[in-house]
Formats: sequence, C-alpha cells, structure tokens
Amino acid sequence: MSLYEDKANISTEAHSEALELELTCPICLQLFSEPASLPCGHIYCFGCLETMREGVDRYSCPECQAEYHRATDLA
Repeated sequence: MSLYEDKANISTEAHSEALELELTCPICLQLFSEPASLPCGHIYCFGCLETMREGVDRYSCPECQAEYHRATDLA
C-alpha cells in the first residue's frame, strides 16, 4: 500500500468516526432512532426524550437546560 493510500484510509476512517459521533444520541449512546431536534438545536432519540420527560412538569434540554414545550417544540 502506498503512502497516499495510507493517508486516504486514515482520512476516511476519521471522517467515518466523526460522522458516527454526529449520529449518536448523547443519552443512550446509540445511533439515533427517530431523531428529534429541540429548539436549542440539540438532537436526541425521540424515545430517549420521552423517557426523560416522564413525571416531569417542565421540559428542558439535557445538555443546555433550555426549556421547551412538550411535542410542539420537537422537530
């Protein structure tokens, strides 16, 4: 394998890892399942957000604590 091919493989692996991180839910640490975007821009699995909201009167982003309204604010 040439040096160019080695660099290309490393670059591809780095991009793949970065993409996987972007597509991973910070709550369950799995690839997104039914991704839901909060008004603040943070994204989680819809099911993870539902679980976190059980028994809670006020809803807020797990990362930045920005408040939002139940389903009306989910994109």
